[in-house]
Amino acid sequence: MSPIVSIIIPHLNQNDALDKCISTLRLQTYPLKKLEVIIIDNGSLAIPSIKNDVFKDLLILSEDTPGPGPARNTGVASSNGEYLFFIDADCTADKDWISNGIFALSNDRTAILGGDVKIPIFDKESITSLEAYEMIFAYQQENYIIKQGFSGSGNLAASRFVFDQVGPFPGIEVAEDRAWGAQALAKGYNFTYCSSMIIYHPAREEFSELFQKWARHSRHDFAELESKKWALVKWFWRALMVLGSIPIHSLKVITSDRLKGIGQKSKAIAALAIIRLYRVGFMLRMVFNKNFRNQTVSWNKD
Repeated sequence: MSPIVSIIIPHLNQNDALDKCISTLRLQTYPLKKLEVIIIDNGSLAIPSIKNDVFKDLLILSEDTPGPGPARNTGVASSNGEYLFFIDADCTADKDWISNGIFALSNDRTAILGGDVKIPIFDKESITSLEAYEMIFAYQQENYIIKQGFSGSGNLAASRFVFDQVGPFPGIEVAEDRAWGAQALAKGYNFTYCSSMIIYHPAREEFSELFQKWARHSRHDFAELESKKWALVKWFWRALMVLGSIPIHSLKVITSDRLKGIGQKSKAIAALAIIRLYRVGFMLRMVFNKNFRNQTVSWNKD
């Protein structure tokens, strides 16, 4: 007998993307009447309105506290499923996303699964520089899980029992994925990479979207470092390491089999240089400008 699954989706001003996300959930090979879809709006200009025509239930909730973590917690608190699956509003799910995740969890009910996140390419003959860049550097779930002990929460699954033992997601004042992963490890739970649990996240269309992402990550990373001795000196050297990573990771692009031809690889290297130079400038500004360093974090797309 198939268990009830609750799908938790935080949302902020992404109505069109959310419609596409829900359309792929309607195509799941898992029994749709066993799926409970919970959308948590986090302050959008227009609250989404979606008809429930196939699922066991579909709820649209609101969470006033900014951040995807608090939104996800509100969704979990209102859910009834034995298993919890997390996906972001701007992602779409492979048709076997739930089925493959439930199969893996049925073999280990104490597991926390992190699935694969792929970048869909709609025109392979005219790939953009950001598509080329993100095909190599974005959403490295297997690396996060194996080397860093956490999974991105945009493609995450666990039993309700395990989630309750680990506790709720933190807010946007920290890097919530890493922080929740640390909570899980402290409680004795480990993450498992599930390559067959696939979702798709479109590449960014503008560099500004990645700039926002790295600004937020930089603030989170500095917050973890600033209480330590020589924090500013260490942060300065970290910025120089980011600068030095440009030629090193350019070699990674050149040797990658994910991109074809000098044209695609040149686009990826150009995007890599632009993004890393932005990061370096942002990090150095944090070193030399205290007011800038103390600004707060806001939720934006991952």
